[in-house]
Amino acid sequence: MRQSPLNFFEHLKQELEARSWTGSSHDPCLFYKGKMTCLVYVYDCLFFEHNEDEIGDELTLLREPKPNSLSMSEESDVAGFLGILMEKAQDGIELKQEGLIKRIITSLGLEDCSPKLTPSEKTPLGKDTDGPPRNEEWNYRSVLGMIQYLATNSRPDIAFAVNQCSRFSMDPRRSHEKAVKRIGRYLKGTQDRGMVIRPDPSLGLDLYADADFAGLYTVEDSEDPVCVKSRTGWVVTLGGVPVTWGSKLQTEIALSTMEAEYIALSTGMRELVGSRKIKAEITLHGGIKRNAVSRVSRAYEDNMACCNETSKVVTKDEAHSREISLVQKKIEVRVIEIHPIGTKMQKADIFTKGLTADDFREKRKMLLGW
Repeated sequence: MRQSPLNFFEHLKQELEARSWTGSSHDPCLFYKGKMTCLVYVYDCLFFEHNEDEIGDELTLLREPKPNSLSMSEESDVAGFLGILMEKAQDGIELKQEGLIKRIITSLGLEDCSPKLTPSEKTPLGKDTDGPPRNEEWNYRSVLGMIQYLATNSRPDIAFAVNQCSRFSMDPRRSHEKAVKRIGRYLKGTQDRGMVIRPDPSLGLDLYADADFAGLYTVEDSEDPVCVKSRTGWVVTLGGVPVTWGSKLQTEIALSTMEAEYIALSTGMRELVGSRKIKAEITLHGGIKRNAVSRVSRAYEDNMACCNETSKVVTKDEAHSREISLVQKKIEVRVIEIHPIGTKMQKADIFTKGLTADDFREKRKMLLGW
């Protein structure tokens, strides 16, 4: 009988610790032994080492016959890890999930449809409480779950559209159904593409943060506080390659564009700080040399008032002091620098609103490399 994921993980963790592996201080699924790294996800593991023989020797030890020993099989390469195909691209690697995209298209009945150039309309997606009910048989939450998995692994270009649709999983209307199908039609035209990993030599860990102030004001009920909530978009990049990203409505209500941008910057900063800790840990265990440039992260923000606010001295009683405190603390110790950036170069813009086809194509090129 196959072990449950939790039991398997605990069993593997015990085996690794017995073999002198050390668990990460920042990620429970990350382990180190000398310059070797092991990453665990449910039943799948990845081992990294410059010397491939070292990995082979370690796997042999882990598979030694003994009571309650682990049953482990070895793949020839990392190409299909978690359903992600890793193919060589020009000067890099492209992450593709064509099989998953085809399942999504089939589930939505879009095999013969014409594709769309963008995954969402320019107009934000609202509750549509009085709109007509759904009229198709496919399972809304099931299909959205597949699309969400795609958006969080290899296709950040659909993250905004997916988050919009996810808001209405409990009671979707026909308008929400059409919005999900639009994502499918966009994927149909781009199903053979994925995120291209082509890092620049600096390997700097940077942040792009953006906000859409009260974007739902014209589409939601004016009596509903949600209508004045702003949307946060952020992406953390390593050597220019996205490593973590997100699109979400802000939990608090911002009273100005500057405030919405500051909340977005703070949200992205939390991800950046966590990513910096993991990067420092990996480079330390892997014996990777880091130059002075790569030790400082840059947070790019396209609102000058927000940039100016980061250098302002504030009291603890000021609104959103937690956000301000987090940003300023990292700036003061000079591990993160705030840099103004033009909207045209703001990579996070794609996570905050629906864009025209031309604007969307430009931002997708910055993120995915095509």
